[in-house]
Amino acid sequence: MHNILVTGASGFIGRWLSPALTQQGHNVFALLRQPERITELRQQCAARGGVAEHLQALAGDLTLPRLGMQSTPALSHIYHLGAQFAWGLSPAQARACNVNGALAAVELAAEHGAWLILVGGFMTENTAYLAELGINRQHPEQTDWARVYRATGAYEASKLEGYFRAQALANAKGVAFTGVNPATVCGHSQHGSLDAQQPLAQLIDNLAQGRLRGIPGNAAHWLPLVSVDALAQLLAHLSQLSPAQVPPTLLALDPTSPNLTTLLGWLADDLQVPAPRHFVPLPLLRALLRIKPLARALATDPEGLAFIRPERLTDASDSTTAFMQQHSLSWPPLRLCVERSAQHYMQGSTGRSLSSASPC
Repeated sequence: MHNILVTGASGFIGRWLSPALTQQGHNVFALLRQPERITELRQQCAARGGVAEHLQALAGDLTLPRLGMQSTPALSHIYHLGAQFAWGLSPAQARACNVNGALAAVELAAEHGAWLILVGGFMTENTAYLAELGINRQHPEQTDWARVYRATGAYEASKLEGYFRAQALANAKGVAFTGVNPATVCGHSQHGSLDAQQPLAQLIDNLAQGRLRGIPGNAAHWLPLVSVDALAQLLAHLSQLSPAQVPPTLLALDPTSPNLTTLLGWLADDLQVPAPRHFVPLPLLRALLRIKPLARALATDPEGLAFIRPERLTDASDSTTAFMQQHSLSWPPLRLCVERSAQHYMQGSTGRSLSSASPC
């Protein structure tokens, strides 16, 4: 049994990770700006097969030193999922939570001799994309981050900066560090549960409401996916291993993810709406979405287009697949996950405004 801190425990992934960890007998401490939310999280934990009495709250804030905590129990693991997700953030806003929070997690792990498992994003594995942005992964301090923020928007830039700076700091301090970098998260493989603020939910909503008339990019572009429950199980499984048994990075990406054309075709069939047929070049679409009334009408932000890329990330994906096979883990059938995500939307669970931001 371990004492495990989870930042972002109230977020979409965190609400599935905590039950999985408590099922294994661990004591899970959820970092919460509003500790009173633990009652709701415990109820969800029990409903999802977890052990509610093993889930406790720690008051804290990702924007503060030591994550805003005065004292903590002895920790063996820190799962850092916490981030502020929103388009249109200023660099200062994004850095306060997404960079400072990641660095504070490293400092806390060093203090406790804990294993830091940092959940980033699949773009950290896209070497072509990182090269375009001029990111120096080994020496992030040599990166022109102001240029990166201008190129991608503050959310994505801050996630990249936070990840690579945290990785470098962990190496310098001798902290056990594993980066788990998930693809775009789709709904639960059994019932399709998908939070409304998730990017796939926004894509589904735009398609269902007739706002998506063209396919961004070309036939090579894709939006890789992973189901939330399989991701949570992969993360939770790491708690049963030692850092030496796990690669420094894992790409949580279902290699059967189709290109965007096929994905939109699947969703159109599931939603019983026409599928878009024509491609819209990404540079043109970005330019159009800079017209704010048009972006509002289409319920799409140009920052979100950064995640639609042609690179398949095969080497990193194959490495993670080999690790999963070694530990008897697998991704559930993706087509079924997408179908159930669409069904969940049609049942009214995610059919609402998607412009809200997740708190730190």
